[in-house]
Amino acid sequence: MPTDDIRDFLEPRLTALMDDAIARGFNADAVVAVLIDLTDTITPSTGPEQDRPQP
Repeated sequence: MPTDDIRDFLEPRLTALMDDAIARGFNADAVVAVLIDLTDTITPSTGPEQDRPQP
């Protein structure tokens, strides 16, 4: 899947998530830091739980 398609899919969702978090009073920099941290821990589902890499 081309990178632009992925960006087009994710950008509005992440923007809405950021807007919601900020509206709830969270600091924008902290939200971005957590999102970056989550990208390091989320892996695609590739099979049974025991087959997935553990953080």
